[in-house]
Amino acid sequence: MTKEEKCSISQKNRIVVHKGNKEKRVYSNELDKYLINGWEEGISEKHRNSMSSVRRGTHSWNTGKSPSQETKNKISSTLLSKYSSGQISV
Repeated sequence: MTKEEKCSISQKNRIVVHKGNKEKRVYSNELDKYLINGWEEGISEKHRNSMSSVRRGTHSWNTGKSPSQETKNKISSTLLSKYSSGQISV
């Protein structure tokens, strides 16, 4: 297992809380304890602003060349045949 996979597993099912500029991820069963002690759910305003400023002026990763009509038709016919044959169910 890679380091990234271990990190992903350890952060799964955790909720981000912040108090001032401090942030942490906590399990849902610990959330009430943190909220009672003054923590707020979600990322801090400082973090939100820094993420926004980093992305400002950049292009989104998921933009690119639109598929041609030929490609759209091929995908459509492939999916239609898989639905009608039962390989994919609704």
